[in-house]
Amino acid sequence: MNTLRSLPLFVLLTLGGMTGCGFSDERLQPQPAHEIVDAGPPDPEPTPKRTLIERSLLPGAPQNMLLDVTFRDQGWGHFTSFVSGGMSQPTIVSRISSLSPAGVTAPVAAFDAKTKGVTSIASFLGGPGPFVARVWISASNATNDPILLEADNAVFRCAITTGGLPEGKAYDLARKDEMIVGARTWVLFEGRVDEGLPGTAFFNLKFGKTGGGFLVQAPEVVPQKLLPAGDSTKSFSLPNKARALLPEEWEAIAFYKRQPVQLGLPKLPKLVPESFIPRSRLRRIPGVKTPLAD
Repeated sequence: MNTLRSLPLFVLLTLGGMTGCGFSDERLQPQPAHEIVDAGPPDPEPTPKRTLIERSLLPGAPQNMLLDVTFRDQGWGHFTSFVSGGMSQPTIVSRISSLSPAGVTAPVAAFDAKTKGVTSIASFLGGPGPFVARVWISASNATNDPILLEADNAVFRCAITTGGLPEGKAYDLARKDEMIVGARTWVLFEGRVDEGLPGTAFFNLKFGKTGGGFLVQAPEVVPQKLLPAGDSTKSFSLPNKARALLPEEWEAIAFYKRQPVQLGLPKLPKLVPESFIPRSRLRRIPGVKTPLAD
């Protein structure tokens, strides 16, 4: 039997079309290879974002009334530090640090973590108010590791003080802002004094007796009318209220006033009256030797 007769008609038509039209020749030809694009190595992990800290070139206003803020020397117009009772003067280390809120142009004063009950005080020329005062503070534990600064006057107090008659006054600076630089938290203390500060006034830092160390940077007292343009928003909306001086603040003023004159440092200005501190107050301060106490 003829096998072609047994095949279905559509198979015969298909075979005839493939051979007659040459369609099968194209399919049998080798096809060009597709180009393989190398994707390369996998994308790297995203780079962690770095925070840019914006700080001005100067640590504060150039109109700062404090003559020296380096804590490197002691004398009238400079910061003088002493332990409660005025029995000894601690060594304050002043260093440059980039991890600080006011930048590298201002030195940081390091108060030893082992020293307790330290006062650091500086004088400045007063006048008609208002004044704006500021300072950056950071706390450390007994091993100089950074810790949070407690909101307690027994741990730290900062005030603008006056010592003239009839009675001295004090204006406390309060917490205004915080800044975290590295692993350390800095606290900005600020205050505004609307009243005039006649004669000589003082910037008084008091560190408590609980132990631990402190870093201090950029103490500043500026008449508000001399603040740079746009800086008025950094002052308090309400002025600080005056209070009576504490015994430790009287002690600090008395200790500061009886400093010996040092070569190259300014003398006590004549604008300070002889009755600068009441005799009754001086008699209560142990260790103060001055004609005013007679």
